Amino acid sequence: MPGWQFLTGDPDEIETIRFRLFRWDHPGLDNDIDQHTGMVFLFNDNLSRSCKTPAMSTVRGILDTVAGLDPIPVQAARARRDAAKLVAHFEREAAWANGEKWAKGAVAIGK
Repeated sequence: MPGWQFLTGDPDEIETIRFRLFRWDHPGLDNDIDQHTGMVFLFNDNLSRSCKTPAMSTVRGILDTVAGLDPIPVQAARARRDAAKLVAHFEREAAWANGEKWAKGAVAIGK
C-alpha cells in the first residue's frame, strides 16, 4: 500500500520490538501463546494514532481499519459527496426560483 511500511525482519528482533511495545506486566502470561488474541497492530506515526484489528478479520474489515488511521482520503471523499449534495440542492432552489416549480427533486412550496 502506498505510503505504508510493514514491519519485517529477524524473528528475534521482531519479538524484542513486540515485547517492548505490547508486553503485559506479567511475563508468564505474555509468553503463553494461548493468551494471545491474534491482533494486527496498526500505527500512523504522522497522526500519532494507533489501533488494532483481528488478524482473522475480513479483508474489507482490515481495510476499513486502515482507512480509519488515514482519514484524509476518507474526509476528502465525504467532502466531495457533501459538496455534490449542496450543488444539487442549490440547483433545485434556482430552478424553483425561475418558475420551474416541479423541477426534479424540488419540493413544491407556495410563495
